[in-house]
Amino acid sequence: MWRRYLFIVVIAIFSISSMAIPDMVIQSDPGVAITSPDHGDVLSGVINIFGNSEISGFKYSELAFSYAVGSMETWFPISESNIGVEAGLLFVWDTTLISDGDYRLRLRVFSEDNSIIEFVIPFLSIRNYTPILVPSPSVTSVLVDTSGSRNSPTVSPVVRPTKLPDNPLELSSRNLALSAFYGFLSIFGLILISIIYSRLKRQ
Repeated sequence: MWRRYLFIVVIAIFSISSMAIPDMVIQSDPGVAITSPDHGDVLSGVINIFGNSEISGFKYSELAFSYAVGSMETWFPISESNIGVEAGLLFVWDTTLISDGDYRLRLRVFSEDNSIIEFVIPFLSIRNYTPILVPSPSVTSVLVDTSGSRNSPTVSPVVRPTKLPDNPLELSSRNLALSAFYGFLSIFGLILISIIYSRLKRQ
């Protein structure tokens, strides 16, 4: 029975020793960095990513991005390179291929001894299809001159219309009444004269 347990232990030790040792991640190193863009930058269109990836024992490098909020372990690769870069262009990134939002950018350098050195920019904004929010300007104080030397405001003259003269052809209601009365008298007089004339003619 003990031989069976010994055999199981030997197999377990052999299996553990044959497993690959996980890579060691070093969070910072003077030779690995992204120098542009910088934390808090607003990106749009095609941008150049500059930095350093050249280290001793360089194997290859990888650029990736992830959302600034949410899952911290989900990264989307942008590019890989087997050439180390010293203070130069790492990659040309077309940000129009992803949706607008807030992201993180990471540079990882893998070395020959299976260690990983990474540099992370924790916050970048990509705005290709949404307006960029610009803070409203602050209120500036205005200096008011209270001395007597300031110019007095110019007063524009007010033109008031003058009364028009009376129209000599305008008829008042009194004139109309008198005219009607005199007209009636004239007609009555003519009728009376015609009657008298006709009677005298008959005689």
